[in-house]
Amino acid sequence: MSGSSITIKVIIVIIVLIECGAPGEGFNGGGRCGTGEWSCYSLEQGLRCIPLNKFCDGIRNCPDGSDEPPECTNCNKTYSGKAGVKYPIRVTGPFQRFLPFICKVNFVAMGGDFGDFVELSFLSFQIGRFEFTRDSTSACQKGYMRIYEPLPSTNDDPVDYPYFGSFCGRLTERSATFHSKSNNVSLFIVVPSRAFIPSATFSLFLTFRFLTRYQKQAVSSTSGHLSYQYGTAIPGTFCDRMFLNCHIRPCRLRSPNFPGFYPRNITCNYHIKQMQIPHGSVASIILHQPNDYKIFVPRGGESSPSTTTLNTRGSSTLSTDCADVVSDAVRVYDGATTDMSLLAKFCGDGPMPSVISSGPELLVQLYSSPYSVLCSSRMEIEVSIKFEPETAPYMQKDRSRCAYIVDANRHRRQGVIVSPKYTMPENSSCSYKFIGASSYDRIWIYFVSYLSRTKQRTPNDGDDSDECTFSKLEMFDSHERWPMLDITDTFDSFPLHFCGETNIPRMCLHAADFPPLYSPGRPCKFPEESYLSSGPTFALKHTFLSTLDVVDVFSYSNFVVRYEFVDTRQDGIAIGRTECDRRFDSRSAKGGFISNPKNVFLYGRGGRENLSCAFHFVGLPSERVRITIFNVKLAVQSSEFHCEAQYDNFTQRHVCAISPTIRYGKMAYLRGIEYWDSHSSIIGCICNTTSLDKSKKFVFDSLVNNVKLVFSVNSMNSFEDFNHFNFDAKFEFFNSTLCNTHVFDGRTGLSPEGNIEFHVPQGRTNFSSGEDMLQPLRCRWQIKALTERYLYLQFNGYEVNVENCRDGMLVSIYLEAHLVKPTNTACVTSESTSNRLPLKEYHVFSQSWYNDSYSIIDNHRDFMFIEIVASSNWKGIKLEFHWMEVTKPFYRSLTGRPLRNVDCIFECPEIGACIDPHLWCDGTNHCPSGFDESPANCHPLAKGMQYISLIITLTAVVLFTSGLLITWVLIRHRQKHREDSTDTDDRMKDYNHQLTPTEDYPMEHHSS
Repeated sequence: MSGSSITIKVIIVIIVLIECGAPGEGFNGGGRCGTGEWSCYSLEQGLRCIPLNKFCDGIRNCPDGSDEPPECTNCNKTYSGKAGVKYPIRVTGPFQRFLPFICKVNFVAMGGDFGDFVELSFLSFQIGRFEFTRDSTSACQKGYMRIYEPLPSTNDDPVDYPYFGSFCGRLTERSATFHSKSNNVSLFIVVPSRAFIPSATFSLFLTFRFLTRYQKQAVSSTSGHLSYQYGTAIPGTFCDRMFLNCHIRPCRLRSPNFPGFYPRNITCNYHIKQMQIPHGSVASIILHQPNDYKIFVPRGGESSPSTTTLNTRGSSTLSTDCADVVSDAVRVYDGATTDMSLLAKFCGDGPMPSVISSGPELLVQLYSSPYSVLCSSRMEIEVSIKFEPETAPYMQKDRSRCAYIVDANRHRRQGVIVSPKYTMPENSSCSYKFIGASSYDRIWIYFVSYLSRTKQRTPNDGDDSDECTFSKLEMFDSHERWPMLDITDTFDSFPLHFCGETNIPRMCLHAADFPPLYSPGRPCKFPEESYLSSGPTFALKHTFLSTLDVVDVFSYSNFVVRYEFVDTRQDGIAIGRTECDRRFDSRSAKGGFISNPKNVFLYGRGGRENLSCAFHFVGLPSERVRITIFNVKLAVQSSEFHCEAQYDNFTQRHVCAISPTIRYGKMAYLRGIEYWDSHSSIIGCICNTTSLDKSKKFVFDSLVNNVKLVFSVNSMNSFEDFNHFNFDAKFEFFNSTLCNTHVFDGRTGLSPEGNIEFHVPQGRTNFSSGEDMLQPLRCRWQIKALTERYLYLQFNGYEVNVENCRDGMLVSIYLEAHLVKPTNTACVTSESTSNRLPLKEYHVFSQSWYNDSYSIIDNHRDFMFIEIVASSNWKGIKLEFHWMEVTKPFYRSLTGRPLRNVDCIFECPEIGACIDPHLWCDGTNHCPSGFDESPANCHPLAKGMQYISLIITLTAVVLFTSGLLITWVLIRHRQKHREDSTDTDDRMKDYNHQLTPTEDYPMEHHSS
């Protein structure tokens, strides 16, 4: 070939190259080569286009060999291509031993048919070495590769790019794939000069492919992306994302470039926040991943300062053994920032058990180390939201830790505590501290359920290997109350300690059948099934010792406990060893307030069926007691009514009408009883009622200074307590000067008769008397007789009815020791209204009058009580009562025969009773008809005849008695004489028997 022809051919080639442009451009057919193609030309074939990745691949693809120039390299090239086509490329190593090798390879998706994203699949990788340094960190020696992916940013929103780390070492897997988030990816390969260091093998073979958006979704398994949300990018960050309200659309956390591996030296923060929470519920965020392929967080290899080999995958389960700096790690924080509790930290690969937050916010942080081998690192975590009823809505919580304070002054006095259902970090604890409202409060708790698993024993474990392996529970008690108890305070008392499957607390298992409050049908007994603090402060501490990788702590350590503050406060002075009997003395206080005991152990819910408490009020002799009861609740179902609260318009007292057919029925009542000497009287009673009107009051007024208020409930069920049976009351001691209780006693030596007169003042003007002007006036008098005498009472009044006694005064006569039911009642009115009513004369005898043999066999003294009640609208009313001691004219013997009472000389025939001789003809009528003062009885002759008859009677009695005595003496003398005669005859018979004469022994003759 001539030189001119060669010159022509060279010129033609240069022209073609100029027309073709840069190496990525050329003709296609009759035109230029397409994007991502290398153009070469020959005289025989003309223009030829080959994929750019075939440039410098060691194979001559161009006839002229222009794709394989001497010492060529595929570094510092930009590669593009058609979407969906895989292009292989092998990056050749450095040729110069004495110069550093720096290579940059760009991959750009041009859009449209040329794709929008880049996929790099590394099939062979060997660059440098991954080694651990002396300070337990890692580094890439003798070469590394970096992946750089610029993201779009603006001046207003610049992206804070991290300084991407390096890959080095050897690819131990079949492949490792990288998926770009943008259309531009660059590889930086650096190998230092090998002149003074041992040579290392260099190998980099990969395929690249450009993907459209649809193809990217198919590869990333996001074709159904509308059903999931992958978070919103946080402006100004490289990979931070925000997830809101994952209950609407489930969320998925993905590492950058998923499903490909993520870059080195990055920290991605995934903020999860649940903003929409139903009222009364608690939101928890649940992280989990059942697919063992979706998570691979390299641990930095098994190489360490003591080992040199590399293990990229480690075990097939996640682990918490993640070395700082060297290992990648996923950290889960129980809150919005890294200052919150660290719930979990894991690395490795495998399925992820549930990690549950304690609240509506969670932070997941993905950290990658600066240096690592090239591997298929990835992370995808599924997020779900769980709503549960708020079990502790009235607790003060330290949000940064699992610590609660239950203060009875600010929170509910009872509730349920459930151990954390969320993930707890290792060596963490949850504390629950209870503070009573006062020093009288005690904390009552019982466990509804309790679980504490232990690890299985191995032959190498010691005797205590099953104790406290995962968790422990401690209970602290204190006798003091700390009103300003801080969450960090500790207890000095020795705690009760529980852990393992054998050392468990007292259980009340049957309470589990009564959720959600766990108040069982059969009360939890103390101390068999529950605990009661000795003071007003108590604490529970639940410690998690070891979580053994990432696990659900609730599955191996949990409990449900019910707590209640028990108020043991009781006013007044305790009486003996009684549970709720109290004493109130006017010398200590002239008044005050009382209420029912609030101790649950006295009621049905605390295990009691019946309750009886007595409040004793003791005043000075001149004082009375008034009890005003309000806010009453003695609730009994209508089907169980055996007592009805009524108001007696006559006595103007509250009374209890108890059904006579039911002896042991369910009943709750408040009863006021006054005591004096050996007598008692009910001053008021209310039962089975609920005072819905807060202004309604029940007033119990006494007439003496000794009163007992009895609060009684019987037949309670296990769900009833002081919330069903309660009251409040005010008591006061006051002096009453309008009428004093007076005792008329025959032993005092006064006359055996008397008159009781009382004038009710006109109007309510005596405010200094201590009387409540709105309450009725009450007075009482007692009359006592001598032994073997009876009482007779006479007064005038009217038949009792509501109308005629509205403005009058009720008179009640009691004959029994316990003033329950009056024997006689009458109404006394003022003179202005007395003319309209028929007057009636009342004659009343004491109770023993009707017992014929009473005065003979008993030494009892008869008595009477006169009690008056004046309405609140007092009128000027005058009361007159006449009483006297009487005897019976006849007695009945034990055989039933009537015997004349010889002491009964002066008899009132109209009442059939004998009066005292001193009252006969004393100038005052004592017999109702005035028989004792009639002229026939009081004439001097009549008096003489009476005295003569008295003398004759006494003489007859004396003579009769003397005759009886003489007769008895004569009879005794005759019996004795007969006994003496009998003894003489017997002696004579004995003597004659001894001296009987016989023929052998003739009687001797004595000469005179």
